Amino acid sequence: MEGVFVEKVDLGEIVHLLYSNKELLKSPLVIICHGWNKDKYECSNLALNLALQGYSVICFDSDSHGERNDGNAQSMDSHSRFIKRVTQVIKQNANDIDTLIKHYQEDIRIDPSRIALVGISMGALSTFYSLTQNNQIKVAVPILGSPDFVGLEKFALKADSDNKTFNEDEKLAIRYMKEIDPCLYLLENESRPMLIINGERDDWVPAKFAKDFFEKVKSKYDKNNTEIAFNLADESHYFSNDMRDHTICWLNKHL
Repeated sequence: MEGVFVEKVDLGEIVHLLYSNKELLKSPLVIICHGWNKDKYECSNLALNLALQGYSVICFDSDSHGERNDGNAQSMDSHSRFIKRVTQVIKQNANDIDTLIKHYQEDIRIDPSRIALVGISMGALSTFYSLTQNNQIKVAVPILGSPDFVGLEKFALKADSDNKTFNEDEKLAIRYMKEIDPCLYLLENESRPMLIINGERDDWVPAKFAKDFFEKVKSKYDKNNTEIAFNLADESHYFSNDMRDHTICWLNKHL
């Protein structure tokens, strides 16, 4: 597309695409985290639309995904091992985001005072978690995710029965999620502009977790005179064009 330059960059192990406008300097930066079993190309449509509006955008491969896929993401012999791997990828995403911000903060194309983080599905979980780790992120848009990691894991395990008794492997999986669960920290400390988007028909990540969080934290945002919004889309676990457009409007307003 005219005016947009897309560059593939290897920053150590962090393989990413940088979308930028050739004619702009000191543009706001949007970092996008993809979902499980996806890669840096998942949000290319969103990235291109943002770049056309003057943003610089980074889409990176999460650990064990895309060009960093070593097969370890799928070769799990128990549920707890799988969840442990998920939590490792989420934590590594936060580290990678920090590395990317530090690397590009001196780049003349980017304004390091205007950085947003957008995440889809697992990327949304990474977004919630990264907010507990990085104060350079100014705006966040978690999509199809949950800030309540433990609640989400228990929901997944109880999919067949609300009265289910957890076995030892399942208890271990819950413990792994609890170790990085950002919900309490965010409820007590978070006030940066945030748009939370979930699907009303999402059976994988039910909207109730994000909605409950929004309702609990909104009064704190009001007191801080900052804005948080919850958008419930008529979708399943799918990133739609309408979600894309809401994301762009939010970033235009707050970044």
